[in-house]
Amino acid sequence: LPPTLEPQLVRSARKWMIPGANRSADVLDAAVSWAAGFADIAVEETFRAVEEAMSTRADPETLAAPEGWDEEEDGEWAPAMLEGKPYEEALAAHFAAAGDGASLLGLGRAFAFSALPLLTSHYASSGGAVRAELRCDDFAAEKAAQPVATAVLFANDVDGGETTFPALGLRVAPRRGRLLLYTSMTSGGACDPLTISAEAPLSGATDKLTLTKVFYSDTTFDRGSENKERPQQDPPSVRCPTSDLLDCFRQDPNGLPVTGAVVQAGYAHKRG
Repeated sequence: LPPTLEPQLVRSARKWMIPGANRSADVLDAAVSWAAGFADIAVEETFRAVEEAMSTRADPETLAAPEGWDEEEDGEWAPAMLEGKPYEEALAAHFAAAGDGASLLGLGRAFAFSALPLLTSHYASSGGAVRAELRCDDFAAEKAAQPVATAVLFANDVDGGETTFPALGLRVAPRRGRLLLYTSMTSGGACDPLTISAEAPLSGATDKLTLTKVFYSDTTFDRGSENKERPQQDPPSVRCPTSDLLDCFRQDPNGLPVTGAVVQAGYAHKRG
């Protein structure tokens, strides 16, 4: 885990992470998409380029002095400087550079086919258990955008709290850095009921921290309309005051953002 992200995982309850709102979460989002096979992203190289675009730097086209420049007469040559861009603008520029005519691989593909990550804290004080749930509901293969795979990144070591698949007889223990990836679609495109999953109770005093990301079957899935996702907006939060999931409620931030460079550039990858 990026060192800057881990403290946020520890402090957070349940939060939606908005692309462009948190650089550390974006790096992790991209890494999970790559690990899940939904994007061919050189994660370190990509975000190193974004970091460079955010810094004040010499214009590479003006590094060499022009022909005829005489330092004794003209003084020491100084290349032109490029101002650093804000993070969202730098990330949007990366989307744009990989836009028209480019492959659907990379950040654009990861964005167009997936939901934003859900950062979850399973509270040990309330048991940390989650009743069985099925992430898909289209058993007739009628929906264009069906959840096809789920990735769960375990952020810390805890006692108990296994992710279980009752219909398959499988249990996955939470271990820091372990990535659980499972599909929820049959070969015919319908929801697979065998992928119903649950979270076992925690047996220790440590909260279980996870990051969950859902991938869809095609680009008709819309982050904005289905997840109420907006760029440059504080993330909504899900609060669960008791161990009963029926008591959970979602709080959306007030107001709407004015701009959305990252999201708008990402939509270019949905064309066609």
